[in-house]
Amino acid sequence: LFLYEPSLVGEAWIPRWSLRGLALLGLLRPPLHRSPWLWGAAAFALAAKTAREGFFQDNHVFLLSYWSLALAIAFAGSEARAVLTRNARLLLGFSFVFAVLWKAWLSPDFISSAYFRFTLLTDARFADATALVAGVPDADLAWNRAVASGQLAEATLRGTGVALRETRAVPPLAAFVTAWTLALESALAVAFLWPAARGPGRWRNGLLLLFSATTYAIATVPTFGWTLLTLGIAQAEGRGLRRAYLGVLCLVLAYAHLPVVATVRAWVGR
Repeated sequence: LFLYEPSLVGEAWIPRWSLRGLALLGLLRPPLHRSPWLWGAAAFALAAKTAREGFFQDNHVFLLSYWSLALAIAFAGSEARAVLTRNARLLLGFSFVFAVLWKAWLSPDFISSAYFRFTLLTDARFADATALVAGVPDADLAWNRAVASGQLAEATLRGTGVALRETRAVPPLAAFVTAWTLALESALAVAFLWPAARGPGRWRNGLLLLFSATTYAIATVPTFGWTLLTLGIAQAEGRGLRRAYLGVLCLVLAYAHLPVVATVRAWVGR
């Protein structure tokens, strides 16, 4: 991750080259990837990056910082596997708890589906999906993006409103995506915080694989997907399950470079 994604290491040269240097060291000298000193240094470099950039950095950097610290603590003890399994499950569980808390309780625009209605119409990453499912023409989506990036802000200052162009299918699509997101993330929170691999806990791995395979096909944020899937691998039991995580991890990377939704759209003629 440190070698692949520039946003994780930042623009400042000290955290950038220290994190990449640590990554290279761990790859070239395999025993060092289990060194508490290496992961402690990575956690410190990420903390320094956070102190410099604060909340302007990508939010999955915070999660990766906690995980680097957990790795350092685990490898310093005699029960690394148990410590990593427990910490991975807790980090995943609480990540989804706070995601649901923020969306369902602290963001009225999300729970009302206004967030996704606006995003589907103005975010270029969702353009193909919106055109495919809701039938919004490309010209209207381009106009919406132009309005959102400049004219909308200017019109708001003047006290006037600008209506985005949409079809009748957009509001129900936004409502569905909102409900699906809340339902799936709530299920993931319960499954990963369930005390044992029974009851809802039995579905934790399947739910995370489903979430990653579907979410990042449209919202192409591979580093967040990789971070979640890395935690999934750390807590997974059994070689087959870990291979499934690795396969979805490669799929998430492919999403970032292959226009999956655009290809489907071209195939169906929309």
